[in-house]
Amino acid sequence: RSGNQLSKDDLAHIHQHVKLADGEEVISFYDSTMKIGGSEAAVLTSKRLVTWTSSLTSELLVSDIKRIDHESDPLLGELLDVTGASGTLLRVEVAPFNDGQRFVDALSRTSGVEVQRRPSK
Repeated sequence: RSGNQLSKDDLAHIHQHVKLADGEEVISFYDSTMKIGGSEAAVLTSKRLVTWTSSLTSELLVSDIKRIDHESDPLLGELLDVTGASGTLLRVEVAPFNDGQRFVDALSRTSGVEVQRRPSK
């Protein structure tokens, strides 16, 4: 979802995992759980890409993103490997029929990094 489409529940899940800095805005959010429970998600803000599962939260500063590899898979959806300047790698998977291309486009636009499309297998 885009930042302007977030529900109160979405915002509660985001704030549970991400402390937004002054002036930091949510640009795009994706919850990968079937019940939209917020236990596994990715959020793109104006400053960071943050992913979390029930046991781990990871983040990259948008300004540190150096490469975005993208693959569309008919069964898995949009698969993104996002690499930071230090070599840190974040994997974001957006399930099919969840407007994953919008997340891909927002990440590219916000980071200023062109997406490298990998052929589907």
